[in-house]
This record gives sequence, structure tokens and C-alpha cells, in this order.
Amino acid sequence: MVEKNEEISRRLEYHVTNLSKQRFHLFFEKNVKETIDYISKEMKLHGYTVKEHEFIISGRKAINLECLPELNAENDIIIACTAHHDTYFGTPGADDNASSIAVLLEVARLLSENSTQEGISFLFFDLEEITMQVLFFFALQLIYEHQIEKTEDEDEKKELEIKKKKHLEDNEKHFGKLALQGSKAWVNERLLRFPNLKAIINLESVGFKNTRKNSQKPIPDASLIPTTGDFLALVYTPDFQWLFSKMFSLFPKELKVVPIKVPPDHLAFGSRSDHLRFWEIGFPAVMLTDTFEYRNPNYHQATDRPSTLDYQFMNAQVRWLLNILPNLTKTLKDTTVWPK
Repeated sequence: MVEKNEEISRRLEYHVTNLSKQRFHLFFEKNVKETIDYISKEMKLHGYTVKEHEFIISGRKAINLECLPELNAENDIIIACTAHHDTYFGTPGADDNASSIAVLLEVARLLSENSTQEGISFLFFDLEEITMQVLFFFALQLIYEHQIEKTEDEDEKKELEIKKKKHLEDNEKHFGKLALQGSKAWVNERLLRFPNLKAIINLESVGFKNTRKNSQKPIPDASLIPTTGDFLALVYTPDFQWLFSKMFSLFPKELKVVPIKVPPDHLAFGSRSDHLRFWEIGFPAVMLTDTFEYRNPNYHQATDRPSTLDYQFMNAQVRWLLNILPNLTKTLKDTTVWPK
């Protein structure tokens, strides 16, 4: 078992290393295609059928991937594990979000080898981070910063600082409109083709761990979380406490999982990934995360590289998901959870 665990960690690092490159549409389309091809090849290698779900944003094609066990049709799927495959501008995206892709590739491989993959699909979403409109926000932010640096008038500088602050607040406020486009398109165009799908387990930045005291920053909407950043957060809303309860078991001893219940209006921390598109329609979903910038100083930075991640931490997540997914699938198979 030790050798097997070492092999899982080695494979996780291999995947993250291969996937860590700028995967930002418009400037890095070649990298985006290579990433989609890499995921497709790995999933097909381990006995999954892969379908491309194409959608158009700002006149450009984007691609989600649907990966189903070879003998399963869409109406056989009970659970979908999800992760986005694009990156924020300017980062190779090792933690965000190659770490999540790598974990799911290993989970898919091991489920297949154990013949326990029935009813479990894997979705890889495009354009979680941005759409083309976000380039406007980047450009305007740079303009404000340049003007602030150049002006010598203190009153004008204060006015520009106020404008820049409002601009950044507006960017955050409209995040859901400008980002999460792949999952939005999938919910609108594909969800109803999976009539027996009961739950979404979304992975978002799961590879960074820090065992130093006070390495975990406080999280908006969350209370009583540890101050050491050595845990995986399981994020849910009150509506889906039942799903959290069914998942909250069978942890490997090396994995600490901390539940974070966020307000039903999904503000701030809780809305920061593709599970939000499912919450918006009342569909059961949870997020697994290392809490991104509340722990990881490399979040959305050029320093988000493979060498900064903890592959034993990710390994434990793989083994946990292997433990719970087959049982969760059987438990949910004959239940009605959506629509209410």
C-alpha cells in the first residue's frame, strides 16, 4: 500500500507539471488546446468516453469536457466530479487549477482499475476564470495605476485611488457575470440530458498546504476555522447540509477535512467557483478547496508553480474520494433531490 501511495503522489506531480502553463484564452489558445487534449487522452486511456461540449463566448469557441464510464449513458450518471481547466491571466495555475484536474484524473483512473466507476462522471469546465470582457477590467486597472504613479497632485491622486477602488469592487461584484461561463453553459445546455444526476462535487485549488501556525487567514462568511492551513475545506450551504453529511466520513488519517457552511446568498468566499452555477438553480453541489488566497500566497500569481504544492495532501484527497464516491452513488441512486 505504501508503494501504491507513493505512485499516486508521483502521478499527481506528473500531471500538475504537465498541466502548469498559462491556459488563458485569447493569448494562449495553443496551451488551452493542449490541456483539453491531455485530459481527454488520460480519461480515454482509463476507459472513459469523452465528449466535447462546445459553446461560444464573445465570438470565440470554448470547450467543456464530459467524461463518462465506458458502459454508462447520460441517464446512468448519479454524481459528477468537476474542475475547471483554464487559468487566470499571468499564472501557470498549478494550484488553480491543475491540482484539481490531477486529483480527478487519479480518482478516475483508480475507480476504473477497481471497477467502481459506475454512475460517476467527470466534468472539466472551460472559462471559469474569465471571459473576454475581463480584459477591459485588466486594462482599466493598469491605466489607473499608471495615472496614480505619474500624478504629483495629491487631490487628483486621492480621486484616482477612489476610482480604482470602485473599479476593483465592481470587478468582484460582477465576477459571476464575467466568469463561470463554462459551467453556466453546461447547466443551461446539458444538465437536463443527465436526468438522474443527483450531486456535483466541485474541486477548486486543492494542492496547497501550510503547517505553520497562523498560516490560515480568516475567511468571510466562515467562523471557527483552524488558524493552521493544513486542511481541506468542504464548502456547502444550509440547503445541502444533507450532502455534506453523507460525504463527511471515511477520511484517511492524513487528511483533515473542515466543513464550512456559507450563507444561502453565496456571497464572497462561497461563490468563487463553478458550483455556484448549480447553487443558483437549487441543484445539490459542494466545493472542495484549500481556500485559495486565504492560505496560498501564490494564488493568481506567476509563482503558482508545481514546486509549491503538497502532493501527499492531494494523495490523501484521492484516497478519500475513492472511499466515498461508490457508496455515495449507491446511496443517492434512488433518491429525488432536484427539482424540489
